[in-house]
Amino acid sequence: MDKAADRIVVGVDGSTGSQEALRWAIDEVKRRGTDLEIVICWHPPYLAEASGYGVAFLSPDELTADARAQLDGALGPVHDELESIGTLGHTVTTRLIEGAPGPNLVTESKGAALVVVGRRGHSGLARLMMGSVSRYIATHAPCPVVVVPDDSDTA
Repeated sequence: MDKAADRIVVGVDGSTGSQEALRWAIDEVKRRGTDLEIVICWHPPYLAEASGYGVAFLSPDELTADARAQLDGALGPVHDELESIGTLGHTVTTRLIEGAPGPNLVTESKGAALVVVGRRGHSGLARLMMGSVSRYIATHAPCPVVVVPDDSDTA
């Protein structure tokens, strides 16, 4: 197998769905014996203020720190599983990328064996549909895509 295709890319964003996607990806990495690339994307919020009140903006450093904290929060509960991947001789890398998650995860998945994302959804109707990021990735990724529902989707 091509070494570039010997990795699984998973997108995380701090949501329950992305945590389930990360757990699924870890299990798949162990089954396949591949490397794992964990990606979190961030971008400055798009705000329009029409009320006349001031809006506080975070600096790029603060936004990066927030994304790092979200990534660390996602990695904490699966620390032992990530360590076990390393003991099997495979690498786990993390990436913080500025920009929209859909296009950036598609770019990151070039040459990957698989890209994994979670599916958001809180209402009954939302549970039946994919979120905008998972839909974008499913229609644009150059490799197979797995969209993992969170446990509450089955309730």
